[in-house]
Amino acid sequence: MRSHRSLIAILLLGAIALAACIAQVAARLQEGAARRRVVHAPATADALAGDSRPATSAVGPPTFDTTTDAVIFPDARVEFICGPQLKNGSARNPYPWFDRVMLSKGRELGEQFPAIAPLKLSGTVTLQSGSAVVNGEATHFKREVDPSGPAPLFNGRLRIQLSDKSFRDVRVASVTSDTQLNLATPWTDSSLSGAKADTYYHDATLGIWNYDKYYDTGYYDMALVQYTNYYRTGDPAFLAYARRAADSWWASPYIGSGTVTSGPDNLPPRSMAYAGLMLRALDGRPEM
Repeated sequence: MRSHRSLIAILLLGAIALAACIAQVAARLQEGAARRRVVHAPATADALAGDSRPATSAVGPPTFDTTTDAVIFPDARVEFICGPQLKNGSARNPYPWFDRVMLSKGRELGEQFPAIAPLKLSGTVTLQSGSAVVNGEATHFKREVDPSGPAPLFNGRLRIQLSDKSFRDVRVASVTSDTQLNLATPWTDSSLSGAKADTYYHDATLGIWNYDKYYDTGYYDMALVQYTNYYRTGDPAFLAYARRAADSWWASPYIGSGTVTSGPDNLPPRSMAYAGLMLRALDGRPEM
């Protein structure tokens, strides 16, 4: 009986010691997490359960832990999506080459990514021979054609389908409204009515279609990368790149403003780039 009581006492003491150890570890983990978060923007039960209401503090300038150089995110949901990050240029990064490439390629690709994806235009178009004016029926030129996109692949490229089903390349100089735009030069072919059009373009020098370039550039979630660049640097240029990339991707034929769930444009999961859209949803676009 005495040995039995001794065993119980030993087990009880062991349990108490284990509980104390677990409490210590939990406290240290909580302390470390607290250093990475802003006190006024904690993770709430609604947020973690998928509440779609946008938080005003979800996106904002990052700060950095003075001891560890860890990024302190403005919102726990943003931190969850981006993952732990180190301040760009920190001496704690043993690979400074990574930071240099992040900055240079981030800016390069940010400038190259268009605000409007190559796509088939809504509605139909009408052109008169000798005129530079294109009139549309049920078209949305203002959100589907960008004369000021990055050259040479996205700067007002337009293809008109002829009656024999072939295409004629033209350039858009300006967009007047959703139903009218102006070409850089007058239309020289026969007049057309009710024709289909798209913004696809093949560059013979580069040997690539602009829609392939668009897909390749966005493949690894351009918006997510640029949001991460922003939080690692605090440079607002990267925030602008992130927002433009997310808005473009959302409206592209691959996402279709959230309507593409099947068919040839429906991408495999690894290509959907949803994380960047989630960050944009927290950044003023809750419909995403």
